[in-house]
Amino acid sequence: CEENVFWLAKKKLQDQKEETETHAGLNVKYTVVVVSNPKQAVPLCHQRAAKEDEDVVVWDYHVFLLESNCKTNKATKVWDMDSKLEFGIKADEYFNRTFPFEEERLLAAGFDPVYLKLIDSEFYVKNFSSSREHMKVVSGNQAD
Repeated sequence: CEENVFWLAKKKLQDQKEETETHAGLNVKYTVVVVSNPKQAVPLCHQRAAKEDEDVVVWDYHVFLLESNCKTNKATKVWDMDSKLEFGIKADEYFNRTFPFEEERLLAAGFDPVYLKLIDSEFYVKNFSSSREHMKVVSGNQAD
């Protein structure tokens, strides 16, 4: 998912630059959000990997793109390529539907609290590198 977000962030930044050059630039900024926790077990709802709409998928980490209004610094939209929710969904709706768990419920189910790491999209695009070393198939071999 981090590579998909790299390409999306790169496209959004290119589009934004073109719009700015034609004096129609939007007053938004893009932030890459990495979601994880110390146990590397993050429960998310409405993910494409789920068998049913309400099933919870547990990822070791997850990455999506967040749009914010520069003037208010308020999150406005989320682009999550692994979500079944609308692409470019309102941020508050995304967070309420994807992370509907109260911290007490998470802890009672054995999960650690969810941590969000925010990375400026321009920095992310300039410095992105990805390793698939953590991805192993059942045999223990490296995944393709």
